[in-house]
Amino acid sequence: MSSTPEIIPVRIYFHCGWAIQVDPSFESELLYGGETLRMFDPGERREVSLSSMTYRRHDGAPFTAKEVLDTFPPREMSGLRYEHERGTVAGAALWMLGESDDEPEPCWVLMAIMVCPPAGRLARCTIVCKEESDRDWAVDTWRSITRTPPPAQPAPRKAMS
Repeated sequence: MSSTPEIIPVRIYFHCGWAIQVDPSFESELLYGGETLRMFDPGERREVSLSSMTYRRHDGAPFTAKEVLDTFPPREMSGLRYEHERGTVAGAALWMLGESDDEPEPCWVLMAIMVCPPAGRLARCTIVCKEESDRDWAVDTWRSITRTPPPAQPAPRKAMS
């Protein structure tokens, strides 16, 4: 008996060498002069923000993923911690009930970082959800982050004269 694989549609956004997968209904906008990519569903019940930064140690030596992830999350924050590693990328995340400047009620937040030591880059990812039941979706979305250049775009055709 042959079974047909289930096709799950996703939209992949690329930002500063990082890629992340979200539902195809998500829209996006760039914030803070292009520093942060914000993706959100039509009702804005789920929101994903992704920022990229260069990371260097004070002494100029290369850093390891362990060095960075051992400092995450900040001591004053508590919640359910997750770790993830795939290829040259590793990360840690914290799921917690948080306050928002924009929302009157607390919301669920997955605050995360991903590191790619060979590229000397970090990605900061914040996922905000209205429902605690969105935790698995938030963790899966965060774990979809890879260090991937965007697909090559075909060169524009020259007009024939």
